[in-house]
Amino acid sequence: MNNLNNNYPTLTNRTFGVELEFVGVHPRDVARAINNVDGIDCYYEGYHHRTTAYWKLVTDQSIDGTGGEIVSPILMGDEGARQLELVIAALDTIEGISVNVSCGLHVHLDVADLTVNEIQTTYERYADYESQIDMIMPRSRRGNNSRWCGSITNVKTRVKNVRTKSKAGLANAAGRYYKVNLQSLTRYGTMEFRQHSGTINFDKIINWVSFLMAFVEKSKKLNNVVKPQSKTRAFAKVRNAIENAGYNMEWDRTNRNWKIVSNRLSTTHTESLNITTYATCALENWEITPVYDGARETSLNEHRLASLMYANGLIAQSVVINTDAPVASFANNNEVDNGWLDGVDNKVKNFYQERQVELN
Repeated sequence: MNNLNNNYPTLTNRTFGVELEFVGVHPRDVARAINNVDGIDCYYEGYHHRTTAYWKLVTDQSIDGTGGEIVSPILMGDEGARQLELVIAALDTIEGISVNVSCGLHVHLDVADLTVNEIQTTYERYADYESQIDMIMPRSRRGNNSRWCGSITNVKTRVKNVRTKSKAGLANAAGRYYKVNLQSLTRYGTMEFRQHSGTINFDKIINWVSFLMAFVEKSKKLNNVVKPQSKTRAFAKVRNAIENAGYNMEWDRTNRNWKIVSNRLSTTHTESLNITTYATCALENWEITPVYDGARETSLNEHRLASLMYANGLIAQSVVINTDAPVASFANNNEVDNGWLDGVDNKVKNFYQERQVELN
């Protein structure tokens, strides 16, 4: 059992943990089989959420029928993959163990090094590419088909606009049972990816872990990307000008006005760089409407708009405004987002191309 191939896809040094749900056998029997593997400690511990330095078996209320959940200790790199492969090999010796539609594979990635903005970017990219990621999942894990891993497309704005710019604020922005769970940020310091269907197949697990690691690293690099906005949005040219001046223009439902929030560096950093950070403000619809001579975006009077922005402290006097859609800017000069598989190991890309054909 110890004579393994170790030809793993690329894994970063980001630590990870896995939770493998199964049916068909009692957790005690699974713990006993894993504990027989040289160098692997495993115990059956009932139901709890404590992080341990050993593999453990716990019960899980989401599973239909007899079964449970295998929870790894904190793993890292090829050595972590090797432990995982040994555990999966041990499962092959257990008669009756299997997975069904109620089971899931959950992967935790440590994100202690990520800023709030980097976590938001990762979450937003996953939501943007969710429909494509769905295509490498069985139908039971697509869209909102599973109550245990709901779609995040309708909650990404909530995460993006969280008022408390902290990881605790992100953790409170959405519930646990989504494809990406942020509640684990405050409990474990991790992002939990819950979408994958239940499996006790090592290749499926390690390819998913490798993909998620690459996805997070790419998202981290792309953190400063500003996406071109739709030309059909309300007050499109006004919002373009405001965003090109270094602000985010967001609709505040509570106060029924447009909230203009600076996305510049904080004052403590900008003083040494001799950059002026202007005050943020709120604008009512009745204040914005007069900058148009008619009903269409093409009727925008740029002189009036510049005067409005100056009056609210958003630009200095005589600054030429830019009403074009914001151009994507990047943390690294050559960094672009080439899709959900950008930066992913070629082995993993090939694996998922085959999965797409198989599942669709």
